[in-house]
Amino acid sequence: MPQSSPSPASSRKRIVLTSRASSDLPSLKTAADRYGPGLVKVVTAGIALFLIVALGASLQRSFWLKQQISTLQEQNQQLAACQSRAHGHCDWGGLEPNAHETCSVLLEATQNLTKLAVDGDHEDHHSRWTFVGTVSRLIAAIFLLAGLGVAYVMTENLDNLPIVLQRWLRKIFRIGRLGHQSALQQAHVPLSRLMAYNLDRWFSTRPNAKPLTLLYLTLGLIYLGGLGIFIATGDSLYDSFWQAIQGVGIDWTFADEGEGEGPGSRLLVRLMAVGVSVGGMLITALMLGIISDAIGDKIEAFKKGKSDVLESGHSLILGWSDKLLPIVDQLCQANASEGGRPIVVLAEKDKEEMEEDLAKHGIKEYGSRIIFRTGNPLLAYDLAKVSASTARSIIVLATADEPDQADARSLRVVLSLMGLHDNLKSSGQHGLAGHIVAEVTDLDNEKLLSMVGGACVETLVSHDIIGRMMIQCARQPGLASVWEQIMGFEGDEFYMRPWKQCVGRSFREVLVSFPTATPIGIKHGVCGPLELNPPDDYIVTSDDQIIVLAEDDDTYEPTGSVPQIDSGTAPQNFKPQRHPEKVLFVGWRRDMDDMIMVLDEFVPEGSELWLYNEVPVGQRDRLLIKGGLDPKKLRNLKLVYKEKMLEGEMVNRKGLEDLEPEQFNSILILADESEMHILQPAGGGSDNSTIMDADSRNLASLLLLRDIQTAHMKGRSRKGQAKDVDDVRASRAEARAEKRSAREAVQRRKSVSAATTRGAWYDEMAGAVNRTVIISEILDSRTRHLIQDVKVSEFVLSNELVSMALAMVSENRDVNVIQNELFTDHGNELYLMPASKYLQQEERLSFFEIMMRGRSKKEIVIGLKDKNEALPIINPKNKTSRSYSQENIEAFIVLAEDME
Repeated sequence: MPQSSPSPASSRKRIVLTSRASSDLPSLKTAADRYGPGLVKVVTAGIALFLIVALGASLQRSFWLKQQISTLQEQNQQLAACQSRAHGHCDWGGLEPNAHETCSVLLEATQNLTKLAVDGDHEDHHSRWTFVGTVSRLIAAIFLLAGLGVAYVMTENLDNLPIVLQRWLRKIFRIGRLGHQSALQQAHVPLSRLMAYNLDRWFSTRPNAKPLTLLYLTLGLIYLGGLGIFIATGDSLYDSFWQAIQGVGIDWTFADEGEGEGPGSRLLVRLMAVGVSVGGMLITALMLGIISDAIGDKIEAFKKGKSDVLESGHSLILGWSDKLLPIVDQLCQANASEGGRPIVVLAEKDKEEMEEDLAKHGIKEYGSRIIFRTGNPLLAYDLAKVSASTARSIIVLATADEPDQADARSLRVVLSLMGLHDNLKSSGQHGLAGHIVAEVTDLDNEKLLSMVGGACVETLVSHDIIGRMMIQCARQPGLASVWEQIMGFEGDEFYMRPWKQCVGRSFREVLVSFPTATPIGIKHGVCGPLELNPPDDYIVTSDDQIIVLAEDDDTYEPTGSVPQIDSGTAPQNFKPQRHPEKVLFVGWRRDMDDMIMVLDEFVPEGSELWLYNEVPVGQRDRLLIKGGLDPKKLRNLKLVYKEKMLEGEMVNRKGLEDLEPEQFNSILILADESEMHILQPAGGGSDNSTIMDADSRNLASLLLLRDIQTAHMKGRSRKGQAKDVDDVRASRAEARAEKRSAREAVQRRKSVSAATTRGAWYDEMAGAVNRTVIISEILDSRTRHLIQDVKVSEFVLSNELVSMALAMVSENRDVNVIQNELFTDHGNELYLMPASKYLQQEERLSFFEIMMRGRSKKEIVIGLKDKNEALPIINPKNKTSRSYSQENIEAFIVLAEDME
């Protein structure tokens, strides 16, 4: 068969191989020309140094032998003299006293003669191997010096080594492990960079890299030190390496023990021993450093919380925000009666920082264990690390400043939890043991999280809750303190459970069946709906759970029989009248459109809402419409917001004076977000928009409004007449005159003592406080004491109340249904009713009797406002004592569908 011609590919391959082979020879020659003279010099210098040292050692040994012989001759002469004296002074009876000295000298001389004889024998033995020993030491010296020289040259000129040597080194690093593409890529990388990269990867990927490095350095030092000692002393290789091992970290006094053949050899041995000992100290220091690092890393791992949380039935909180520590505080209080429970926090924050923040907050744990872990709630690995599958409840906090980003992140966390839930179910388990409570910052995003989480998720819209609560509190003075008493676990809270004693009783009978609790509704079955304020004739079944307000779940139980309560006849002349209201919002919230729509549902027709904030007037329509509000479609409210006088800073006295605050029925001072979300729409907030800054602005606005009200009311004879915008413009001159008179009054008051001034200021404020309700939104609980001391306004602790709501829903998810109904205008709400609605003049009744009178109006009386107490009383303890009258009771707290 004819031979087939080679393919072009094979020809090219052969050409490439030939070219590579031909290119090796010039490179080798170039390398020889470059490194040859240097290597020859190094080797020559080493050999010369060795010969000089060996010659010096030989000469020195000759001088040493002569000195030993001279010393021995002197001792022999001394011995002869002593012997002659001993014979002259001794007899047959015994020796003289100096005989002991003579014996000592004889013994020393004998030992020296023996040693000399032995040394002479060894010298004869070594003389027969002098040539072999010298050659061996010379070869060892050549290897040692050549190896050191080659290592130095390779380190300094690694990239200029011959190609063959570079290929050999590349094979040692096994670049083929990285795959074909990586091998081709590294083939064009300089060898120095390749070695550095592989060493870095080795230290990064091998957990035992440090101990192996220590081992390699120790073996290398022993090898080099053993060769050096063998060259210097001529001892056997075994003894030389053993002495090197002694010097490497085991015996640092090895340098003092070196002995050779004469002082010259001892000097050389000691020099080698010093080098080995210094290297041994470095090796020991490295070993101690590695051990210290290993122990430190383990302790640091414990500090950073890298271990798994081995808990079950715990409360799990995902994320970190300003609401986390109040939530932890509430959970500790909730579980105090049970001796505490584990509370686990997983956040993308350093564990030590979280523990430091906890210590600053001063939370009483009541037996609970608070465990922090650093991790990402979006990762399944981190969720497994905190035992999310066995948690009794999981709280997902909104951690971003921008609401859409915060809700998007919460949505991803819920998706991760639902993925874990599905994986557990697919493996034959029951899924997540507890429910999920997700904080939502925008009402429009609530449906999305509910759709993703399904029945496993309870959502709370934090901004919506606070907005609705502030509107309710502004329309009913004193309601803010009521909410603070009901929310959380410090006082009375919601509980529900079935009671066999109540089966077959009507709800009217159930109301008076609990001496230490106040029933408010029924939960129909374990998974059924909740009904607040059911009809009197509803009969409780065995599946029903009684919803009550009680101090704790073990502090109440029903009576065996139903007490007979005769409530008598309630007053019939109470007819609440609803008049149009005038409301002022100071500040801007990003959910302003939602708050306006909520207020429109609560107020009667013909009411007005004024908006005073820093948002430019020209942008307000666009922002409200963007949020879903058309001001023209409001049913009960007239919105006043386009006047230029309504644009200004919250702490601008002139701007607030122009509004004439005494004309409003209620004023809401909002935690201003205009700078955060309007002036900087793309960012997450400015440096001045912190919690303390917002509270400081609110407090300053509150005091300015009260001072302006007091000054205006003192300078006018008319009271409570509503004005429109034209009236306000016309009265600006009069307001400025009053402002001057107020300044004069302030100057006069400066001459009065501090205590008298403060009392007079409170007295002057009293009229303004009674005329206009001001509700301030407070973010930091520490600001509460400042407002309480001033006593000129009510306040809503927005962050703390949201934290309370989240904690309550995490303990009992049914509470979310109760809160949703109480915060809206649909269904039942909380009201403060005057005592005259239930009590006749000079009439004294028990709390049970008052509850029965409330049932005639389809209301549930849950508490009262005592004239002698600063805070309202929820669920009074002594319900059978007739101690309540119009003289000591200011108002009753009721649950009802309407104020009629």
